[in-house]
Amino acid sequence: MRLFSNAVVRTFAPQAASNTPASTASDPSASNSDTPAAAPTSTVDFMQPAPDAILVDGETIVAVGTRAELLDIAAAQSSTTAALASAGGVGATTVIPGLEIDEIDCGGQVILPGFVDGHIHSIMYADSLTDLDLSQTKSLAEAVALIRERADSLPVGTWVVGSGWDLNKWEDPSYPDRTLLDEIVPDHPVAMWSLDLHTLWANAHALEIAGIDEATPDPSGGSFVRDDDGQLTGLVREDATDLVARFIPEPSREEQVERLATTQELFLSQGLTGIHDFDGIAATLGWNDLHEAGRQDMRVTLFLRSPEVPWAIETGWHTGDGDDWLQCGGLKLFSDGALGSHTSHMSSPFPETDGETENFGIAQMTEDELFEQAHIATEAGISVAIHAIGDQANHHVLEVFDRLRDITRAAEEKFDRPMRHRVEHAQFIQPSDVARFAELGVLASMQPRHCISDLHLLHLIDESAQLAAYAWPDLLAAGAQVVFGSDGPVE
Repeated sequence: MRLFSNAVVRTFAPQAASNTPASTASDPSASNSDTPAAAPTSTVDFMQPAPDAILVDGETIVAVGTRAELLDIAAAQSSTTAALASAGGVGATTVIPGLEIDEIDCGGQVILPGFVDGHIHSIMYADSLTDLDLSQTKSLAEAVALIRERADSLPVGTWVVGSGWDLNKWEDPSYPDRTLLDEIVPDHPVAMWSLDLHTLWANAHALEIAGIDEATPDPSGGSFVRDDDGQLTGLVREDATDLVARFIPEPSREEQVERLATTQELFLSQGLTGIHDFDGIAATLGWNDLHEAGRQDMRVTLFLRSPEVPWAIETGWHTGDGDDWLQCGGLKLFSDGALGSHTSHMSSPFPETDGETENFGIAQMTEDELFEQAHIATEAGISVAIHAIGDQANHHVLEVFDRLRDITRAAEEKFDRPMRHRVEHAQFIQPSDVARFAELGVLASMQPRHCISDLHLLHLIDESAQLAAYAWPDLLAAGAQVVFGSDGPVE
């Protein structure tokens, strides 16, 4: 065993006793045995004395408490070999005779538990590591210059893919179109995602490859933006983006696994030891490959997309199935879009932008369509997580979960497990809907970072509506459970 002591240990959960057993965890010093783990532990109750040591057996945290308490526990388990982190100089290791414990001093540093990101996109994150980054551009001209530079570095005909542009932060906040792209990059298909990943900016070459022209109808839940003459501008919104994105070449499965492994290392370096991954079957295959190869080093709960439900039902996917490292989550559905793209479904219209009038955002699915998909999934033992940012979208989603109550209870009895439905983002909520999260037992999966990054967009919200915005304090006060995440790589 090893004992990490002289630490401030923060567990972020009330402890009835200081020697509360903890769950299996990755060895905090496994990646570099010469680097001491941060030390002193503490609890969410800052009025109580903080534990100062952690007892580890292999990759299992045996207990958290005081050094003396953990030595007693180790003595009771003398058949095993232990390690203890304690005083004696940072990084000092002391072998305690008779107990076979390595005691590692943490020098009074703070030990934090591994964080679980409640909403992240591993495959998109992996893609973002090699795609062109436009997130720091301050103008359309600057973005176009970077696109030209990237295109010049690639063979003719190669896709130029990137993301991160945000017209709301540009000096001239006008929508980009394909005209400039067609002029400077005529020999490459170009696809540039907006910062919120809900709008795609494409050139004529990309649209041609996708078979999209002025006669192409808008798909349900998406649109091809057109000018006053009916010509395509190159902006593609919401579900319509799939009709272009499916032509962008994907890495081989082997390449994707290696990219995912690199992404995993980045997550771990930031203190993430678990994630809820919303990248569907691509993430499912990638993590499964890492899992089978013994290379998965963080816990992952997987969420599927709507087109993948038949496959999930056929293969017997049930929420909660899996092991300690890889687990089946639920089904991700979309009620609306995003605030920055003016596609979040609101009860009041957005201000006019580039000739847009009476734009209430986009309802990607109607309430009845959401209910139908949620019904199918829940009956099959798959919980549901629905993306909703606008207040009208959140209202519709709560109505869906209200209609789903009896079906949910029946599924919980049939599959002998809780079916915890979720609202992803829950950014703008009508005041009368705040209490309904707790009443319906629906989790609010929120991203605090959005509150900061959206500050410059709040002028888009009708103040007279008096909406509850980024309202996790109100939700918590009303008894709802809140899950926090990053929504990376969006943030």
